[in-house]
Amino acid sequence: MVEASYLITTLVRCIREVGFDEGDLLDSFTDQLGAYSDDEAYLVVWCLTRMVIDGLSARPREAALHAMAELIEWHPSALQAAHGVCRLDRSRWTASEVEYAETICRNATGS
Repeated sequence: MVEASYLITTLVRCIREVGFDEGDLLDSFTDQLGAYSDDEAYLVVWCLTRMVIDGLSARPREAALHAMAELIEWHPSALQAAHGVCRLDRSRWTASEVEYAETICRNATGS
């Protein structure tokens, strides 16, 4: 399991802190992939999904999608928390963002 203080601090910083590099912070979720419990992974994927749906800019959105795809690979039960990503309009996203979203959505449909 991830230390609760690390998980809580990172989530709170994502929500509240101003002036940080969102992309670097969101990338930090992938630093301990194997250490997350399934419940922790679900919580992180749920939070990241909400952030993507609420309209992150390109760099942090790519980092969030990357973290989600990696967490779901390690913790397939967290996939349920990401279903909203598959319904988003990706026409203005970068190729990397689309690729991460398609990976998530392929897992969601089982194809």
